[in-house]
Amino acid sequence: MGEDGAIVPLAVRGWLRDGSGGWTADQKVYDAALSGHRGTDRSFGVMTAPPLTSAEVGTYLRGIGPSDLKALTSDPVRGLYGQKALVTPALAALLLEELGASRLVTVPQEVTTGHILTRLRSAPR
Repeated sequence: MGEDGAIVPLAVRGWLRDGSGGWTADQKVYDAALSGHRGTDRSFGVMTAPPLTSAEVGTYLRGIGPSDLKALTSDPVRGLYGQKALVTPALAALLLEELGASRLVTVPQEVTTGHILTRLRSAPR
C-alpha cells in the first residue's frame, strides 16, 4: 500500500502517541516519526515500516475510543494526520480481508505501484 505520511504503521503501532497516551500534536515530533521507521526488505524493497498483520490493524481499530475521535478530528492533530489515522487503517483492514492477505506492506508514495504488485504476486502469503 502506498503511503502519504506512513499513517497506517505509525498510528496502528502507537508511534504517534505522546507520553500520556494522547496523540502527538507537534510537527517536529510527527516529522521524526515519519522518518524513523523506513527500511529495505529483500522481497518488498523500500518500506515505510515492517509489514503489518491484520490482527495489529484490527486491535487498533477496536481500540479507538471517543477521546481518540475527538483528538484526531480536532486541530492541530487533524491538520497533521488525524483524519488519515482514522480512515487509512480502516481501508487497510478492508484490503487485508478482501484480498485474503496475511500482512500489509506499506511503501513510500513515490515507489512504483506496478513493481510492488509484481513482487507481491510472486511472494508467498
